[in-house]
Amino acid sequence: MVYVNLLIGLGIATVVAFAYFNWNTPSSRRMLLNDRRIERSPEDLCTICLDPLSGLTVSLRCKHALHKKCFYQYLVNGGRQCPVCRRKIDV
Repeated sequence: MVYVNLLIGLGIATVVAFAYFNWNTPSSRRMLLNDRRIERSPEDLCTICLDPLSGLTVSLRCKHALHKKCFYQYLVNGGRQCPVCRRKIDV
């Protein structure tokens, strides 16, 4: 049982480390066009959570915008394509 817990812990640590270090590579920073506060119309929705886009957003190369928090969670869960147009996200 201890062996299984150790393997699970190492697996989680590996995934977190991979996500952190992979996100800080130059290619992943080039993927984003902007990462700042933008005023958007109330009709603009985040395609992940479907809440109005406000606060910190991320715009992909394809020009689709998402909440920064939603986008990072999408990447951690294995998302590698724009959730709108399915264009590949270079990570």
